[in-house]
Amino acid sequence: MHHHWIEDLIIDRMNACKHWKSEIDCEMAELLVNRYYNDLDWPYLERKAGKPENDISSELQEIKKRTQA
Repeated sequence: MHHHWIEDLIIDRMNACKHWKSEIDCEMAELLVNRYYNDLDWPYLERKAGKPENDISSELQEIKKRTQA
């Protein structure tokens, strides 16, 4: 069974980054995506990012693009 604690942590950090303008959380989210990129459950992450209470889909896509680059 796949536990989504890394994905949930990324969502959590990204929310803090966006909604609280927390620079350290922005960096943390990006570091986590970089570190676990190939292990992440992207469909889960993208579905969760798109939920209205999160609303961070475009931010997630940005990080994904930068990480792939």
